[in-house]
Amino acid sequence: MDYEMPAEVLEFRKQVQDFITSHRTPELEAELAEHHIHGYGPASQAFMQAMAREGLAAVSWPEEYGGQGKGALFLWTLAEECAREGVPFDNLTFISVGPMIMRNGTEEQKQ
Repeated sequence: MDYEMPAEVLEFRKQVQDFITSHRTPELEAELAEHHIHGYGPASQAFMQAMAREGLAAVSWPEEYGGQGKGALFLWTLAEECAREGVPFDNLTFISVGPMIMRNGTEEQKQ
């Protein structure tokens, strides 16, 4: 078996790394150092909003619902890079609730 990451996933990993580098602000660093909780302060919220604007928040969601239509490997790559870098990642939304709505939700919920 070939366990190497596909080139497209490696390119996506680089995109995520570049995003983190360009959006890691001193305010975010200070907030994370002080609270050790990701996603609750204003700098963490700004980081998460930037992820959404870049399309990273919905990487595995279907394109017709604003996602990138990529598979779980891309989502896990995003999660891995965020964890490695210690930056906010809304695990509940990205990995649990969002995909559940995409699979089982009403059309209104998916919108």
